[in-house]
Amino acid sequence: MMGISFRLLAVLIMCLLTAIHKEYFRVLNYRELLFNDFGDRVAQLLHVQSVIPFLQNNDDSMQQEILIVNTHLLFPHDSSLSIVRLHQVYKILQYLETYQRENKLSQVPVMLCGDWNGSKRGHVYKFLRSQGFVSSYDIAHEYTDSDHKWVSHRNHRGNICGVDFIWLRNPNKSIKPLKISWAEAAFGIIKYQLQKASLNEKDAFDFLRADNNGNYITYSDFCDALKQFPGDEKSLGPSRR
Repeated sequence: MMGISFRLLAVLIMCLLTAIHKEYFRVLNYRELLFNDFGDRVAQLLHVQSVIPFLQNNDDSMQQEILIVNTHLLFPHDSSLSIVRLHQVYKILQYLETYQRENKLSQVPVMLCGDWNGSKRGHVYKFLRSQGFVSSYDIAHEYTDSDHKWVSHRNHRGNICGVDFIWLRNPNKSIKPLKISWAEAAFGIIKYQLQKASLNEKDAFDFLRADNNGNYITYSDFCDALKQFPGDEKSLGPSRR
C-alpha cells in the first residue's frame, strides 16, 4: 500500500473499474472526482474518442467523442440519506458541466453508469430525468417513466431490486439549468419529509419559521429547521450558490 495514493485507494475501495475496448475507443483524458462525504464515495470521468469514424450528414465522417462517468452512490439505508445521494449526483453533473465548458464540449454526448443504488421511484432518477438523461434500458424496450420494469438481482440485504442504470444524454437535448433542477429536487425531499411528519401547509410553515412571528421565513430559521430532519442538512448547500 505504500505506493498507492489516497485518490487511487478510494477508487479501488469503491470497486470502480471502467474498461475501454481499445479497438473501438481511445482515452483522451481521465479525471477522478472525490465527493468528500460518507464512505469516501468517488466518480471516474473518461473523455474518449471513437477509433472508427462515424458517418455524419450522409457525407462527412467524424471520430465521435463521448464523456463517460462511472460512480457508486451511497446505499439508501433509510430516507434520511436521500439528500446525500442527490448531492452526490449534483456534484457529478456540476463537474461535468465545468469540464464541458472548459474544454468546449457542449456538443458531446454523455454516458453515466455504475452502481446507483436506486429505483425509478427515487429522487435520483427524477433528478437525472430533469437534466435530460434517459435510461438506455427504457429506450431499448420503449418503456416510459411509469413502467416499473427492470432486470432484477439481489442486493446485499437479499432484496430483489433492479440492476443499475446506464444513463444517456445527447447534446441536442434541451434541459433546464442545473441549479434550478437541484433546487426543485432538494425542496422535493423537504416536502416529502414534511408530509412524512403529517404536517399540513400551515403547520409546515410554522415549523420552518420557528420562533419568528412574521409572515416570512428567514434563512437562519430555515437552516435551524432543517437540522431537525434526519440526515445531513449541509447537503442542501448548493442551492445557495
